[in-house]
Amino acid sequence: MNMRIEINLIPHNELDDINLDKIVSLKMQHWNYKKEDQIKWIIENLEENDFHLMLKNKNDELIAYLNIVAVRISIGGSVALFSGIGNVCVNSKQSGKGYGILLMNICNLFIKEMERPGVLLCKETLVSFYKKAGWYKYNGNVLLNNKIFSDSVFFTKRTLSPAIEIEKSF
Repeated sequence: MNMRIEINLIPHNELDDINLDKIVSLKMQHWNYKKEDQIKWIIENLEENDFHLMLKNKNDELIAYLNIVAVRISIGGSVALFSGIGNVCVNSKQSGKGYGILLMNICNLFIKEMERPGVLLCKETLVSFYKKAGWYKYNGNVLLNNKIFSDSVFFTKRTLSPAIEIEKSF
């Protein structure tokens, strides 16, 4: 087998239309939104210093993707900067081959190098995946965009505070 995986870490302000189209096409496999809505969400929610992490095969096809954004979280009365991990997805043709864990391992290395903890939001069906990727489930109360968040939150480090507040979705 002659398999080559290319890792692309692209700052949002350097994302070109070709890669944007690949990201949106992959996201549409997992989230039922129109292409225009996907593009609008990316434009409105990512800032120039956020990142797109992409795994591609030798044919330049997108295998797996996630974004990494700077997000402020209030924990125990103080505000800290975190790396928010969002839109984690794998091409449905490549599902079950370990690319999701590979993507998360690369992400874990990157956020460790950034020297700020990671946070991610997920549905209950993905809890075991993120535990397998070495993340810790948060068990306290969460406010996201000033609303109660009822899905799961994970951190790269154990967080014992009874309540947190996250400034924005990612």
